[in-house]
This record gives sequence, C-alpha cells and structure tokens, in this order.
Amino acid sequence: QDVEWVLPTDAAGWHVNSAPAGGPGNTVISGSQFEGSAVFAPLALGDAAVGQEVIITDSAGVTFTYQITQVLEPLPLSGSGADATARALVEQAGATRLTLISGWPAFTTTHRQFVVAELVGE
Repeated sequence: QDVEWVLPTDAAGWHVNSAPAGGPGNTVISGSQFEGSAVFAPLALGDAAVGQEVIITDSAGVTFTYQITQVLEPLPLSGSGADATARALVEQAGATRLTLISGWPAFTTTHRQFVVAELVGE
C-alpha cells in the first residue's frame, strides 16, 4: 500500500511507517530545501558528504549518531526513478540506518535527493 507523506515546511518530518530513531531498520526523515525554514537546504546545496555525522534526538531525549555512507545523485521527479529509489530505501531491512529525503535543487523541486547514514552510536 502506498503512503502519501506530508512534508512539513518548518521542520524535518519522521515517516511514521519507518523505524524509530536508533531502532532496527530504516529511519526515514524528510524535509524541505526551500519552503518555510528550509531545514534540508544543506542537502540541496551539496553540503552533505560521506563520513559526516548526523545527530538525531528522539522524543524521549535520547540522541543517536549516524555517519553518512551514501549521497545519491539527485533523481528527476518525472518517471519512476525517484519513486522506485524512495521505495527501495524506505523498505530496506536489516542494518540500523537513516535515510534523509529532500527536494533538489535549492530553489525549486525538480528532483529528489537521498542521503543514507548508518548508526554509529547512542
């Protein structure tokens, strides 16, 4: 069953059908790169790089550190590439990972940007 995600404009949003932060599986968080607070503007500007750390704090105040392992090339929204990649990344089981999703480029949304990170500590 497909789920339509609501993208917040002033915060990053956790996908409720993904793993909780630090939990087994894939935690998926989306954010806008140009609307509202543009919390994921750094992704669209190319500032995310393999080896960088991403720190996530859950609702209980527990902090999890992830390390970026992949920054995928932006995929056009038209066609099935971005949707297929999003579905594949969200549905990945196994490793405790984090997937960040945003639009691209920084001033509009013609593509989807994906960043993947692995849990390295709590």
